[in-house]
Amino acid sequence: MRVAYLANARLPSRAANAVQTTQMCAAMARNGHAVALFSRAGDDVDLFDFYGVPRTFAFLPIAERGRRGTHTLRFLADVRHQ
Repeated sequence: MRVAYLANARLPSRAANAVQTTQMCAAMARNGHAVALFSRAGDDVDLFDFYGVPRTFAFLPIAERGRRGTHTLRFLADVRHQ
């Protein structure tokens, strides 16, 4: 199955939801699914090295832009055009 995982979080980061999101994508990929993780860009470090997960899924960070109140709609529009 092809999975597009949309996370409204900055990745990578030390927040619990960021860790859970990354681990979930790694688990789905380990079970044979083609996973693409879309999220807001976080710290400027390698996601896979940061969390110690294998490079078995695609990570596609989306740069933030515009006013804070509209970031979710723009995030989804950016994902749609990837």
